[in-house]
Amino acid sequence: MLESIGYGTDGTFVTRHGKPYRDQYTHQPIRLTEVIVLPGSTVVLSDNPISLAMYLEDHPDVQIEY
Repeated sequence: MLESIGYGTDGTFVTRHGKPYRDQYTHQPIRLTEVIVLPGSTVVLSDNPISLAMYLEDHPDVQIEY
């Protein structure tokens, strides 16, 4: 799935252009076991609560259904 939206993995971290991809809010490399791709998008974040809360705050039009 990551490859289809322009990302990859080195087996541990999500990569972009061969380099570890960093979460846009925490600026930490995103581990493959902690990646979340928001439905219907190419947004890749770490699944930590800080990143998710900050993303939703920045994008109030996004609705997450359970």
